[in-house]
Amino acid sequence: MLNYLKTWLFAAAAFCLTGYSVAETHGAEHQAASAQQASASQAASKAPSREEKSIIWRIRKDNQPISYLVGTVHIGKQGSTLPPDFQYVLKQSRQLVLETQIADEEYAKAHPEEVVKMLQMMVHNKSLNETLGGKTTMIVRRIFRESAIPEFADLMGNPSSQYSLAPWAIWFHLGYTGTPPDYSTDYGVESLLLKQARTRKLPVLGLEDIEPLEMMRTIPDDVAVRNIEYLIVRQDQMKQEQLELFQAYERRDADKLEELASDEESVSLVDPRDHELMKRLNQQILGQRNRNWMPKLQQYLARKPTLVAVGAAHLFGKDGLVALLRARGYTVEPFVMGK
Repeated sequence: MLNYLKTWLFAAAAFCLTGYSVAETHGAEHQAASAQQASASQAASKAPSREEKSIIWRIRKDNQPISYLVGTVHIGKQGSTLPPDFQYVLKQSRQLVLETQIADEEYAKAHPEEVVKMLQMMVHNKSLNETLGGKTTMIVRRIFRESAIPEFADLMGNPSSQYSLAPWAIWFHLGYTGTPPDYSTDYGVESLLLKQARTRKLPVLGLEDIEPLEMMRTIPDDVAVRNIEYLIVRQDQMKQEQLELFQAYERRDADKLEELASDEESVSLVDPRDHELMKRLNQQILGQRNRNWMPKLQQYLARKPTLVAVGAAHLFGKDGLVALLRARGYTVEPFVMGK
């Protein structure tokens, strides 16, 4: 079950799905919107230039400890070890901050109620026969059984049962059945960092809880089912794009990683009828989610030397964490060992 949870978290992070906040009054909404526009304008000038693109950054601010920010993908080649510069920044840190604490197996074991709540949010009060139909359900089960997450075939539920996994949950997990056979969540940078952090008894903290699920639950059943069917016949393309992502990360090709997180790339495996919906979602997911993280992130950075590890797509552009931190007075620069 815990391995499944890690796979689920990877799916949510890789698609960068987001939560959202609502102002209490119309006046507060207006003030927040104005402040956000001003902040966005300021952050645009703080975005990393092409020359300084990186997946590992040093964070400084007067009267605060030095911290580090790293971009991750949550799957890695089997047998991989933590790179020396990642080991170094972890050794300099007194706490590890992830997107969510549920990524930490020890936390998940200690807080089963949160795991149950997460799974409950993924359950639908319709049968698979009603949503996907018998033929599509059979095909999807086969794809899952032949993938790196075979347990998901059983987690889908009985086709005729009144309750099953919601179509949106099946759709997004189906997107990761193309993971190459020699890659695993156990060897993703996040997992490797977690193992070393636990060995060193470092606190492991999170920037959010399960807010991303709230956004995902708004995806209509017909949209999810249409895109499940669209993805079923594009398995080869999906596998190729997965491999490109992992190889770009292994090369530390920040330009390619930023390109893969773009609005256009976000819909490469989406039915054309849903492109605009998914582009809007992609815009929300990266920028809004990053902004939602900022208050808690600033609190963590002020307390002690911190290593922040988030999906690489969260680093780049005018709404990326590098730009948002710079706009708030932090000096954020690429980290290179020995410099």
